[in-house]
Amino acid sequence: MRCLHCGWECPEGARFCGGCGKPLTPSIHPIPSGAEKVVFRQYIASGNVDEVVALLETGEKRYKQAFVEAIKEVASTTNILGFLSQLIETGGAHSLISCLDGVRALIELDALPYLPLVVLCEEKIARMAENMEQAVAAEYFVSLLMVYRDYGMYFFRREEWTSAIPFLKAWLEKIMVVNDLSMESASRVAVAQQLSAAISLLGIACSSAAEAGESSEDWTGIEEIMRKALSAVF
Repeated sequence: MRCLHCGWECPEGARFCGGCGKPLTPSIHPIPSGAEKVVFRQYIASGNVDEVVALLETGEKRYKQAFVEAIKEVASTTNILGFLSQLIETGGAHSLISCLDGVRALIELDALPYLPLVVLCEEKIARMAENMEQAVAAEYFVSLLMVYRDYGMYFFRREEWTSAIPFLKAWLEKIMVVNDLSMESASRVAVAQQLSAAISLLGIACSSAAEAGESSEDWTGIEEIMRKALSAVF
């Protein structure tokens, strides 16, 4: 039995995780179809992280979709940064994926406050990686690369090259990680398309930054990662 919170492999019959000490079988109160977003809004507003985690860790797409929609609606009236930080600390892989999708939904509203959440997700997933199922790992890295893409595009559209380039570079790096995972052919086509787009946009951003006389230490290794990406595409 694998812990939903930290990925620790626990013996059958255990009630608590030997890795993080959390209960292995959290109580779940299923939500009737059509009421998901309303219930998630109530849970978020009241700070009920445990109920949210229990639902998201079922892996049901309807819960993730409703959670992301609820996040957008309550962001202006709730301490959403604090709630999502608790969600990352308490939840497992599916909660992290949902959190990243929630961050993507918030970027256009106000991008900068949510950057620490992405770092928290990466730190936690690094501790869980060895115990994650490959399909869940692939889903996580896809969500992560999309967050970096959206942050990169947020600054790219504003022609803020110094800010855009590190995110576009991270986007490209995460695509390479996903490209190394075993996936269906349809997914590989999508990854190839992402690679091509990332290479193109990163090239434009670097050229524009050079013309503007901009530079940054964060750009170290860009040529190398682009060479690797080109070899993966062609």
